[in-house]
Amino acid sequence: MSSATVPSRRLPRLTRRNQQTGWIGVDIGSSAIKIAQAVKEGGRWKLRLSRLLPIAGHLQPGTDSLPDMELSALIRSALTGRGPRRQSTAASTLPMSVVDLRSLELPPGTDTELRQMIGTELNPEEDPQRSCEFDFWEQPGEDGQKETRQYSVLSLPTRAATGLADTLWNAGLQCNVIDTLPCALARAVTMVERPMSGQTVAALDWGYRTPLFVLIRNGRPVFARTLKNCGGELVVEQVRKQLNVPAGDVHELLLTRARTPGPQPGLTGLSELLTSCAVAAQKRMSEELERTLGYLRSQPGGLDPQRIWMFGCGALLPGIAEQLTTTCGLEVVAWHLGAASRDPLQPAGDAMHALLGPAIGLSALGGTV
Repeated sequence: MSSATVPSRRLPRLTRRNQQTGWIGVDIGSSAIKIAQAVKEGGRWKLRLSRLLPIAGHLQPGTDSLPDMELSALIRSALTGRGPRRQSTAASTLPMSVVDLRSLELPPGTDTELRQMIGTELNPEEDPQRSCEFDFWEQPGEDGQKETRQYSVLSLPTRAATGLADTLWNAGLQCNVIDTLPCALARAVTMVERPMSGQTVAALDWGYRTPLFVLIRNGRPVFARTLKNCGGELVVEQVRKQLNVPAGDVHELLLTRARTPGPQPGLTGLSELLTSCAVAAQKRMSEELERTLGYLRSQPGGLDPQRIWMFGCGALLPGIAEQLTTTCGLEVVAWHLGAASRDPLQPAGDAMHALLGPAIGLSALGGTV
């Protein structure tokens, strides 16, 4: 989306044989910051660094600036002890609740021409205070049938982009790229499943406030839709009311269950509680997925995905992938870094990877930019 960079000397990349170290990926969500750094050894990705930092009070929808010093201190403390104190290269993304996603119909043109047209559409009055950074892609459809084409456009106020770069700089990180969440998800999926020509898969980021469905073809997003009224906050609120505990404690319960997959003594009651409190959210999610898949199946070009990779806090719910598979009639798999492209349905690895997936995808930018 943006190369929001604070002037600094760029660090040399690690060049040790057969090893590729990614940047530090920072995925700022509505309720938590996820930090990850991946390393590729012998052709396989491994997680070198992972941090999950809850945000007190959550980021509010429509926020176009960040509480700079608070987040900087939080990130800096999480990275303490990681190594020498120097600015490390990072890539970051912001939650969809603070990013504008829209569809624009435009005549075909070069990348420069399209950017000029989109920039005019986003800033019709050319007001510097309303300037924004944006990214876009062409939506698939029937080529040559219309004089105009549909483009998905994601935008972020420039002051939010520069504020994010400043926040990371103060935390000891040089932000080289601010990416869009759909691109980070597509990259994470590509890390575990090699893109095949014409093959379409999907990513479902079941986040706390604004879940996102992304269609991916040849390793790139081609369609994105935010899903309404089915965020993970619905589950958290139900558990909070039933147990009469703060939302932060509910998050810890979800993480505890995710860290101990399968039947475990003493956790049966917790699994049953989470499952019962997730009924309404699961029903809404199933409805949104069915509506989205129905739309895609009605479009030309074979847009029906072969499977859905699931990310976000919703992926931590016990048995949720199997339940969504049944209701949607399409294989849903919780994303994890160890999934092999030749066998994406192998037993799930670390369930925490579903939370860290976008940050891991951002980290992989270090080997491609």
